[in-house]
Amino acid sequence: MITPEQEEKIDQIVADIFKEIKSADDKHGNLPSNLSDCLLIIGEEFGEACTAVLESRWIPADTPDISMQEQISEIRKELIQVAAMSIATIIYGGL
Repeated sequence: MITPEQEEKIDQIVADIFKEIKSADDKHGNLPSNLSDCLLIIGEEFGEACTAVLESRWIPADTPDISMQEQISEIRKELIQVAAMSIATIIYGGL
């Protein structure tokens, strides 16, 4: 069962995904309507999320210029982009 705290977090995540879709649209225009091209974009974003996770595992937590919170924030940002591009693919790809 979803708790009120989780529901609030979901609302924030959905809002962040919407902002990312809008930002990507403003920056790049409509995504291609070709499904394979859209999936390549999702793959690229997923790769960036994986890289952020790998970097967080290999950079010591006590590194002065990169805090654990910054690492978590970077992973979250990349996952929001994966979700945003997945939704945008459904929209622009006519699915």
